[in-house]
Amino acid sequence: MAKRKAYLHIGLPGVGDVLDTAVQRHRTNLAELDVLVPTKAREESFRAAIEVRRRHREWGYRRKEVEGAWSGIARRALKGRSTVLVSQTALAGAGEDEIDLLTTQLPGLKLHVVVTVTAPDGWAEPGDPDTDLASVVGRWQRAVRDPDRLHVVVVPPGDAGREAAWRELGRVVGFGTRSLSLDGLEPGPAPAARPLDAAGTQRLRERAETWRTAVVTGGHDVRGDLADLLPPAPAPTPDLDGALLRTTRALAEARRDVERLSRRNETLEARLDEADQGPRRRRFSVA
Repeated sequence: MAKRKAYLHIGLPGVGDVLDTAVQRHRTNLAELDVLVPTKAREESFRAAIEVRRRHREWGYRRKEVEGAWSGIARRALKGRSTVLVSQTALAGAGEDEIDLLTTQLPGLKLHVVVTVTAPDGWAEPGDPDTDLASVVGRWQRAVRDPDRLHVVVVPPGDAGREAAWRELGRVVGFGTRSLSLDGLEPGPAPAARPLDAAGTQRLRERAETWRTAVVTGGHDVRGDLADLLPPAPAPTPDLDGALLRTTRALAEARRDVERLSRRNETLEARLDEADQGPRRRRFSVA
């Protein structure tokens, strides 16, 4: 009997964040298409990711707020006969030991990993575990036995990129997206663009070539056009001012603070909902 398949979409951040929300929004519809989404909410999958990566304090969570999150998702994934789909971009940067910890809780499932990626920007540092595609595929290929079970979806530039990424994710997993709309789903605030001079842009193009080489030589399944990884040639720019660079970095850090607060707010709202439902369940059981 063929093993059930489990697809783990790990980002990268950006369009990947929209797909996280889309998967959760259409959880019921996907079940009708024989695709099981074992996460109850996007906030739950995020807690599971920072639990596995041991980063709960960085995001303002207590240990007990994240403990057991991934094991709960894994238990649900193992039930039934449907294809499994989990989407959480915070998993992209997991280390090798963390990947092993995550995958060992999915015994008997044939695991596939899906990475969605756009052209590198000025914040994609070489070797960064969350944003460097070569680093991500190098670590996550250990989670799959066959290199073609690591799928790289290259997102084209422009407004149509997220629709293309959603469509390709559906093709990889095996569901159609025509009736599963992305309307109303907006990505989180994008990091402030990092000013680049001609040398900086050339470094980006070299990084994109490194990414392309890593994917091709790795023998991974590619969806989309690898040429879209190349950033456009820049218009000539004057020398960069140091104060502008410092301001841009400060804006990027402020965005991370806002994201942490947003995640924390989601957790508090979920806990309030649980607290509100508790008395209702007790009244029902007494009746």
